[in-house]
Amino acid sequence: MKQGFDEDENYIRELLERFEDGLHKGGSSFFDSSEMEDIIYHYFSHAEFPKARKAIHYALERFPSDITFEVLQAQYLLNTGESQKALSSLDQLKKRDPRNPDIILTRASVLGSMNRHEEAIKEYIKALAHIDDDKEEIYTGIAFEYESIGDYEKAAEYLKQALDADPDNDGLLYEIGYCYDLGGMSEKAVVFFASIVDKRPYSHVGWYNLGLAYSALELYEKAIDSFDFSIAIEPGFTLHTSIKLNHMSRWNFTMRLLAFTSKPLSLRNQMP
Repeated sequence: MKQGFDEDENYIRELLERFEDGLHKGGSSFFDSSEMEDIIYHYFSHAEFPKARKAIHYALERFPSDITFEVLQAQYLLNTGESQKALSSLDQLKKRDPRNPDIILTRASVLGSMNRHEEAIKEYIKALAHIDDDKEEIYTGIAFEYESIGDYEKAAEYLKQALDADPDNDGLLYEIGYCYDLGGMSEKAVVFFASIVDKRPYSHVGWYNLGLAYSALELYEKAIDSFDFSIAIEPGFTLHTSIKLNHMSRWNFTMRLLAFTSKPLSLRNQMP
């Protein structure tokens, strides 16, 4: 299965023109199975599900022995809100090819969509035994299922495994920070993101999340320093700037409050 394939614009445009012209004009242009997969994935990625359905129907007629298109049909059912039909179809496919990773992964996605998260996790773990490459996608899938049941520590563990496989993926850093935040694990977040910026000192996302972790611990000076590094590395990312300013305001307020409460009552009214 071609997950996340990189479309060549001219190639896909020519494929789509031939396929859609054939549908409109009743032509008989030939497409091999790989081309049909690319057409279907394009329609999926652009949420053009009626067109995807036609392409899947076309592929099933011409390649009836290729189980790939039956899996894609199940994915179509999932994407159009028919999870139970998708699961029934995949259960039948699983009997024919129990070790097919595409079937297992699609089944995991379907189970997750049905809030059967523990079962989805088991399916993802099964898939790991049959896949050598792109394991980060499976680790991420497992993490999302753990997030869904509120186990943010487990989710963070699997996101770290995904990051090990794809160390330049800033989206994973954000997601790890999100899990630490929701799980109330700010101390662990500081340790983790400090290690990230130690290894990757120009990671603006690492510094940004370190700042958030320091802020959650009310270590506002350290938070501001971290946001400063983040802004210096990526000045165009205005979100960092606004968050820094917000935390500067909170820090200044805290300092003023501490100064106020530490003064004798007779002097408090003299403070600006």
